[in-house]
Amino acid sequence: MEDVGASLMGTLLLMFVGALLCGAAPFFLRIRESHLQTLAALGAGLLIGSALAVIIPEGFHAFAEASHHSHEHGEVKPDHDHNHDHSAAHDHSTSLPEGVAGLVLVGGFLAMLLLDHLQHAAGGRCGAPGHSHHGHSHNHGHSHSHGLGSGGASSERLREKGEGAAAKSKAQGAAPDPQNAITGLLIHCCADGLAMGAAFLSGNARLSMIIAAAMVLHKAPMAFGLATYLMACRWNFARSRGTLLAFASAAPAATLATYALLGSLAILQHPAAVALCVIFSGGTFLYAATMHILPEVLGDSHHMSSAQLAAVVVGSLLPVALSWGHHH
Repeated sequence: MEDVGASLMGTLLLMFVGALLCGAAPFFLRIRESHLQTLAALGAGLLIGSALAVIIPEGFHAFAEASHHSHEHGEVKPDHDHNHDHSAAHDHSTSLPEGVAGLVLVGGFLAMLLLDHLQHAAGGRCGAPGHSHHGHSHNHGHSHSHGLGSGGASSERLREKGEGAAAKSKAQGAAPDPQNAITGLLIHCCADGLAMGAAFLSGNARLSMIIAAAMVLHKAPMAFGLATYLMACRWNFARSRGTLLAFASAAPAATLATYALLGSLAILQHPAAVALCVIFSGGTFLYAATMHILPEVLGDSHHMSSAQLAAVVVGSLLPVALSWGHHH
């Protein structure tokens, strides 16, 4: 657990610094959009590979082991007295059914779907832009047209949306207000943190490092897109740094809080409960990769470049290679 604790703190520090640097970069550097999209594609591949090849199998394996031990303790031994047999049988009867693991996996996916739906209904959706409201920003350009992509958000689109908001607010004599988009983005960052905190409960340092790499690549283009959007809304670096700090710290803070809270709950000390938390996080990571990052990489053309396709393939296979030969 000490290795996992050190890995957790290193991951959170890496996420914070990486997001902060990427958020500050647009104020001082010019970075090609194609490079950001390739980076987002690599992050999508890492999340897909991590979820399908590492997190979900790890969770199901841990759940199966916990269930196996539960059944062993529930067996009636011939040399045990009557009272012990009765309590053992009681433990056996309260073991979780096998199907609950699949239910929790689907629950993790649906929980993120519900979160996105609620954010969209509230006018602050942070999902992949350009699918449900692509043309809206060109006609109106106000706050509920700016879905900040949660995975590799297109800085070009965010800039266009910010410029639309700036043009309208200039005609009205007011400054554009991106607070709705910022709030939605921070909520999603916290949701990512909840999933990461649950995944770290597995105690697998290798799994933790794979998640770390995937989340850093997930957050970097998003931070860049957020900064570009704020610039288009006429926010200078001095005004934006508080927002960038909040964005950079949201997921690490939520991860640490979730890890500490779940680790302190007595009900979650049982190996099966820890395994279910890991499986739940696998469902959320799968949603983030397939419903957020990949649609943004595909864009309006619904087609990836050769470099983006290669990045997705390499990213998906990398967790498999890193976990190859790992024995429980």
